[in-house]
Amino acid sequence: MSGYIMIKTDVINNSSIQLGAAVKQRSMRLFSINYFLVLCLILLLLSVESSLQTSIIWDRSTAWTLWLYKVGPFSVADIIIIAITGIVIIRLLLNSSIPASPYLLLCLLALAYLCIGFIYNVGVYTLWKTYLYDVKVFLYLLVPYLFLNSIKYSTKLIGLLSPKHIFTYMAIASLIDSTVVNLSGTSEYPQILGFPAVPPLLPMAVILAGIIYAKKATHKIIFLAFLGFEFVSAVNRLSLGLLFNAAQILLFIFVLHFNLRFTARFIAIFASILLINLASLLLVTNPFNWTLLAAKAEGSITRQVQMENAVENFKHNIPGAIGKGLGSTWFEYIPIP
Repeated sequence: MSGYIMIKTDVINNSSIQLGAAVKQRSMRLFSINYFLVLCLILLLLSVESSLQTSIIWDRSTAWTLWLYKVGPFSVADIIIIAITGIVIIRLLLNSSIPASPYLLLCLLALAYLCIGFIYNVGVYTLWKTYLYDVKVFLYLLVPYLFLNSIKYSTKLIGLLSPKHIFTYMAIASLIDSTVVNLSGTSEYPQILGFPAVPPLLPMAVILAGIIYAKKATHKIIFLAFLGFEFVSAVNRLSLGLLFNAAQILLFIFVLHFNLRFTARFIAIFASILLINLASLLLVTNPFNWTLLAAKAEGSITRQVQMENAVENFKHNIPGAIGKGLGSTWFEYIPIP
């Protein structure tokens, strides 16, 4: 009997040790670098890149969002992306391989433009601040993708940044931003319907794709409710850009719906881009004196001046479009009123 008790005691002790080791291992995983970096990315998604109220932006020491709050020369968001960049580079060097995907091909195109911008700064006109800003944009496009690819086998971590969760974080961020703005001052947007200006909760592309392609009726109803909210909200703050974006997204969905050969699809997409740009020029000039466009006369004038500045920039330094991409300088030859 005493031997049985001793054996039983040893089993209990071993089980306790194993349980303690499992808890400790789980705690170590919980506080691992991957969990920490995923948390940082979620915090960035729960914030916004720019607040609705411009007066909040000017003083970076009081900005409420991680994208704007400054620590020395960097924002908190910059520090996060630099840290993730370092870890991603180390992992890529250790693995000696880079994943292949269509998205990375687009990033490679952006990198090519940055190389042109570097040559531009060295040989034509030097303004490194603009170039470094575009480098930062490139890092935000590339590094989170590579980081998520490096942890793709951790289902729990990837689950925290699934598309559904990402868009939920973005919607919450918009509501937080709207609350901060309306509690602390006056929004820069008009409120013609009388309720607070709320930024978009979901990207219009997601809403329209959800309505068209969702298989469940309940999901379609949810996306339709979001569409109704976004249209009313856009009218309230006179956001004509959102309505125009909805039209161009529908055009692209229509074009991509057809199963075309590569050449035909390329021509169709190219024609759609031309049509969209010509339509935007037509809307900015408002030749038909539409009332809704007239209500945004100041915005229309601003965009006309921006287009004139684009033309002027194409004429200076390197004439033409080459060298005017990422990393090149931009001058406001014509002042914006």
